[in-house]
Amino acid sequence: AKTLFPYTTLFRSPQWFIKVLDKKEELKQKAAQCNWYPDYMKVRIDQWIDGLSWDWCISRQRFFGVNFPVWYSKRVGEEGKILVADVDQLPCDPNVDLPKGYSRDEVTAETDIMDTWATSSISPQLSSKGISDDISFDRDRHNKLFPADLRPQAHEIIRTWAFYTIAKSLLHQNSIPWKNLMISGWCLAADKTKMSKSKGNVVTPTSLIEEKGSDIVRYWASTSHLGADTAYSEEVFKIGQKLITKLFNASKFASMNFALLNESNVNSSITESADLWILSKLHLTVKKATESFEQFEYARAREAIEEFFWKDFCDNYLEICKVRSYGLAAEKLAGIDFSDLQKEQIKAKQLSAILTLKICLNRILKLFAPFIPHVCEEIYSTIFAEEFAKINSINARGNWPKFDEIIFDQKAYDVGEEALAVIFEVRKFKSEKNISMKVVVEKVIVSSKVDLFAIVEDLENVCNAKKVEFVKSDNFVEIVA
Repeated sequence: AKTLFPYTTLFRSPQWFIKVLDKKEELKQKAAQCNWYPDYMKVRIDQWIDGLSWDWCISRQRFFGVNFPVWYSKRVGEEGKILVADVDQLPCDPNVDLPKGYSRDEVTAETDIMDTWATSSISPQLSSKGISDDISFDRDRHNKLFPADLRPQAHEIIRTWAFYTIAKSLLHQNSIPWKNLMISGWCLAADKTKMSKSKGNVVTPTSLIEEKGSDIVRYWASTSHLGADTAYSEEVFKIGQKLITKLFNASKFASMNFALLNESNVNSSITESADLWILSKLHLTVKKATESFEQFEYARAREAIEEFFWKDFCDNYLEICKVRSYGLAAEKLAGIDFSDLQKEQIKAKQLSAILTLKICLNRILKLFAPFIPHVCEEIYSTIFAEEFAKINSINARGNWPKFDEIIFDQKAYDVGEEALAVIFEVRKFKSEKNISMKVVVEKVIVSSKVDLFAIVEDLENVCNAKKVEFVKSDNFVEIVA
């Protein structure tokens, strides 16, 4: 009702209010029914509700805005009577329209407009095209879309937009407006101060995209964690550029022998421990990224994907499988006379590597696609053209990788992780000796609790060692140059 504000002299004229003080516990219960991401942000709305000391003033004395569908009668005997538009008259402008049964000279239109939050707080219902089960333009649509699934918003408007949206849903339909809230932070200037036109430190997305490209800007945006502010950073833009370049180059190398899979009657199988190891790592990465996305933690998902791509796939697996992926064309095998059986074995190991590369690259592109979609779409539509033609987009619904469709082999995983420790020691040795990683060493002597014999050939290749020898002793790695 429109009343004189009883608690303070702040308002000098009657205002429109919505009663909320008598509904504090109900409002807190509705807030608790929503899932908050991050969950610690919920305390802000609880504190706001507990601290309320007056009802919600929804009127403003400004010109632009949504008018109240209200008039005041001038008829004799009912002067000042409040006339509210019928539901079937909405939406209406009291300055143009009239209440039923009244003429223009019998009413005065309300001049106040609604507060911003009084209108934006029904945004879920605007989408569902209905206010409640009783009042809706499309009841089926309303029932399908309300409550909505997600409200993404920043933390500073929890006490306004989030609170008032919950209040409206409670009052209209005794419901929550959405099931989940994803709370972000602010975009800060490079010096971590708030961007402001008066300070002249505002950076617009359009200028950034024109300068750096949309994928790089999207990469920077993906580094923002829920609930935390994110600063403009040229360094992060550079990292994004390096990622795109690396993804392009890694895709080019990984796909160079994919055509051999078509020539091998597609009966090749993944047999090598190193291949099973990287697929097991991929399995865990897809699982972690999927779980992170389900919690709306897109930054954590990207971090898991990026760690797998840089560390496991590029830095290690591509080096481990490089010689084997070339097969008989490998420089290391040049001039050696192999028997037919040996040639078949080499080819089988090669196909195992190529098939693994194809599976990994396919999933890597799909994992990165939500973050850097344009470069992923370009690579995917070229290398996996047949698959792309069926769905027309790497981000097509249902195209996200499924971890349970990727093999996980615990034994191969353990072998691979232990092999990495050996590779690390060899790289460390060469670095300390200030010699190239391509320099051949005579022997690498390894003692390990894990049997690494199944991966010995790949170890010799990646370490550039003439021989990898295993001995029974405490864990250690010795390099003989």
